[in-house]
Amino acid sequence: MKKLILAILLSAGVAVFAEDVFVGEYKGSCEAPKGSYFQMNPTVHMQISRITPDTYRVKVLPFICRRPYIYAICEVKSDGKGDLVLDGAPFTTQYNFTKISGVVKADGTAELEGVWGKTPVKMKLEKFYRGSPTMGLKPFEGATILIGEGNLDKWREADGSAPAWEILGEVVEIKPDPKIKGKKRKNRTIYTREKFSGDLRLHLEYKLPEEYDKSGQGRGNSGLFFGDIELQILDSFHSDGLWDEAGALYRFSPPQVNAALPAQTWQTYDVEYIAAKYKDGKIVSYPRLTVWHNGVKVQGDVEVSSCTSHRQDLVNNYKFTEGPISISLQDHDHKVQFRNMWVCPLSTDDDKNL
Repeated sequence: MKKLILAILLSAGVAVFAEDVFVGEYKGSCEAPKGSYFQMNPTVHMQISRITPDTYRVKVLPFICRRPYIYAICEVKSDGKGDLVLDGAPFTTQYNFTKISGVVKADGTAELEGVWGKTPVKMKLEKFYRGSPTMGLKPFEGATILIGEGNLDKWREADGSAPAWEILGEVVEIKPDPKIKGKKRKNRTIYTREKFSGDLRLHLEYKLPEEYDKSGQGRGNSGLFFGDIELQILDSFHSDGLWDEAGALYRFSPPQVNAALPAQTWQTYDVEYIAAKYKDGKIVSYPRLTVWHNGVKVQGDVEVSSCTSHRQDLVNNYKFTEGPISISLQDHDHKVQFRNMWVCPLSTDDDKNL
């Protein structure tokens, strides 16, 4: 464990906020009368996401990455210039707020007022960056570097051809096949040329484009596959962490918490993959995955008993087959970037356990 912590500290990346001055996470404290709820629970957080080109979603909550109840949530129209004013914005609450107002400033500070039941409260918050502790993590001994050497030599497209993705130094970017009327778009998902056996550890860093004009599965969509098991990549900072969003084993297991960061922010996945076991050609234990998203455990040794798909007929009739697997990165028609991707055998050495 000491070796891993040291490696993380030595290789930590530089913190970079999302490009939008309001989008991100805030932390602060609440002033309230003695003996009141907020006098005992003064810490408050806020997440601001941009859900359309001119609409922001503001969530006020006690914690992040814990699936807490939400103090208040409102949507505010703004052109992104000047301050973000909450006064008069319709809001909902999962708890006890009856009023909330205030302003979020472009300098990363916010001052809010509200009424908790009958008790007036004031909140002061400041924007902060929740970076991943494994950002920039160096490959472990014996690792295969899949992305980070300035090429895509270890990858192929489905037909065996070389990937047509953009190479930007140590970063690669999906280059979707252009949409041309009368022509079927080619899917440019890439697969490792090498197939991997046994238990694996994988590290990946990715960055999503800002696509405020889109929603749901149309925002920053890609996927990391172990064989036919998908770990979803999606712009889900504004969402609730559902079974088809970031951190999910797609449509199989939702993340324990939503640990997503805003688009245009580098994010990490760290995965422990335990391979299926077979006896006499029959499966006796299914693959299991443990996943850390931006350093937060979102899947804890989850056994995956089928492929991950939106098609029930494929899920219901899926059969695991013995043998090594390819790792793949999905082209879902979005310009997602990847860097520092490597895989190595999973060691039982405690020094290598996250």
